[in-house]
Amino acid sequence: MNKIVLTIAVAVSVVLSVVRALNKPFWYDELLTLYVCSLRSPLEQWQALLRGADGAPPAFYWITSLLAWLPINPHLAYRLPAVAGWGLALIGVYVFLSRRLGSMLGLCGSLLLALSPVAMYATEARPYGLMLGLTAFAAICWQRLEDGKRWTFLLAVSLLILTSVHYLAPLIVLCFAEAELLRSAHARSIRRSAWGAFILSAIPPILTSPILLTMNREIGHSFWSKPHVSDIPSYWGASLAVTPGTIVVLLPICLFLLLREIGQPSGPGQPAVAARQSERMLSVALLLLPLQGFLLAIAVDGGFHPRYVQTFIVGGCCALPLLMEKFSEGTVKLIAACLLLVLAVPGGYRIAANRGAVTAELHGRSVPALAALAQVEDTRTPLVVSDELQYLEALYYGGKPAADRLYYLGTKEMFSRFGMDVYDRPAAIIPAQNSHTLGVIDFLRDHTTFSVLASSKHPLNWVPEYLIKHGWRMEFRSVIDGGILYAAVPPARVETSASW
Repeated sequence: MNKIVLTIAVAVSVVLSVVRALNKPFWYDELLTLYVCSLRSPLEQWQALLRGADGAPPAFYWITSLLAWLPINPHLAYRLPAVAGWGLALIGVYVFLSRRLGSMLGLCGSLLLALSPVAMYATEARPYGLMLGLTAFAAICWQRLEDGKRWTFLLAVSLLILTSVHYLAPLIVLCFAEAELLRSAHARSIRRSAWGAFILSAIPPILTSPILLTMNREIGHSFWSKPHVSDIPSYWGASLAVTPGTIVVLLPICLFLLLREIGQPSGPGQPAVAARQSERMLSVALLLLPLQGFLLAIAVDGGFHPRYVQTFIVGGCCALPLLMEKFSEGTVKLIAACLLLVLAVPGGYRIAANRGAVTAELHGRSVPALAALAQVEDTRTPLVVSDELQYLEALYYGGKPAADRLYYLGTKEMFSRFGMDVYDRPAAIIPAQNSHTLGVIDFLRDHTTFSVLASSKHPLNWVPEYLIKHGWRMEFRSVIDGGILYAAVPPARVETSASW
């Protein structure tokens, strides 16, 4: 019966993900994925990543590129790795918990994951949804290493793929290693198969280290999201949609209860106890993943964002059922029923409401740069877009007519001065014939009549500031959702020798 309920829950959650994927326009990070995948060969993708085009390892784009060939809506095709990873994570948490705690608590863990805010990563063309699935599957394989060699092989493959799709994935392998160390200490034996899989997973990060080192050297110091001690509670709170204060109170309590059980002694004659305690340790290690990511980012002076370590939710959804182990069967069933209702009823309604109109939002959505183009009366007048995010969005949804009139300006030096990390991405990932990405001086040398779409985000709103500084006048035209449209009026003598 529990397996039937699980099937229904997974089906509802995955179908919801598909519906969202079809309805949701690509946002900036996803567009980076699309443009890197659109490059003609793995070598071109590698070279673009070396130039700072995006922040994931090449294997992620290779996997996504393969699925993008499917004859389906591209908003789903590019997001299929995330959708598949999400479904695998839901099943994986259930299977992992059911082996030790029974199917009812396994169901509770899976439902907790399905209802978590992390579900948003199931509809993003980024590595995060795939990482969730691979982490949960690796946990199943690690748990069953003594059941046959096939589990060793599957563990090695899952960890290899995991460390191939995100640069912080080795921290997840470290969580498994911490749990395995505890198991070895309790059981007084070493499982060479586990350590062999962990060591093998280091190969992808080593091979792609030139990209990571170049990226950290070029933009690490100016990355838009830097780690701060005061933000530590929010690294959990952002993925759980709770306040940092709630995290400060509840996380230590949860960790204390789990660690108290782990600290109970066991011996070589108690393999079941050693296995149980090591599985708890895996949950604890995954729960502490945001802290590990924060410390690494501090050590290398790199960027850090909560979504890079959202895989901690797998540990959290395993930890809560572990703490519920001593609850009565009736209490557990009541909790599972409530969770299922919260998932199934609203989820079923959303599926029914979106049926037959899954691309309506895409066609009706106003892209700021395209809306600005429509308000520029002279179709020969170029439009300079200050915000790289809006520029890439308009290129994708506006096609060649938009690309012929849109310009994106900037230099590495300029972006460094503004503390930004996006200096050369359009030039790195979009072929020259499909876009206009120029330095400021080069553009002003050839154009004296143009419009400017200024961003509502101050760090990206540098173009009007630069022009005013060098004698240009910005005439207000209209307010666009996400920015302001200006007509640029040149000074008596256009400055073409100015520099930053």
